[in-house]
Amino acid sequence: MNLVALRTITVLAIAGAIAQLAYGVLAIAFPWPKIVSSGGEAIWIAANVGMLAGYIGWAVVVARGRMVAVGVAIAGTGFVIRIAGALITIASPEAIAFPLVLGSIVLTLVGVAVVAVGTLRVRGARSWEAWVPAVAALVELGLVSIYSLDTLLHFVLLGLLWGAVSLVIGLIVASRALTASDPGHRAPSLSAR
Repeated sequence: MNLVALRTITVLAIAGAIAQLAYGVLAIAFPWPKIVSSGGEAIWIAANVGMLAGYIGWAVVVARGRMVAVGVAIAGTGFVIRIAGALITIASPEAIAFPLVLGSIVLTLVGVAVVAVGTLRVRGARSWEAWVPAVAALVELGLVSIYSLDTLLHFVLLGLLWGAVSLVIGLIVASRALTASDPGHRAPSLSAR
């Protein structure tokens, strides 16, 4: 991947994580169902673009491998489906996009779990960074569980907690991307050893 594309992915990942964090704050000010209005869905589109970019960056500069790539493809499909659901909701608030949302949740959860396992299986994946996708998968699983118990808490944590994990992923990718841009200094990927 060329340097411009890598920098673009990094910027999108971090900007998307910031959008996620903003979504969490807005979910306090505009509790469900207000947060799933057109404005909230627009923010969630930015968050999904950022998560997709973060995982693509992860597969390129942090943990290369077939299993990680497959996980990114599965999760990426989930992110794209969720973006489609948000666009449908924005275009027609009366439309029922819930089946798309459910499908996207399953795909992102499975995909991120596959990325986590793939990252941990990579030789030398013993640093704290290697565990970040596993934390992301556990956070998403927890958020799914909380939804039926406390909808307000679900949407707040969807932004704040998952957003924090997404920001960490974006920053790890950014760190690796910066290192990749300096030919004299190369940090090993998690797959190196």
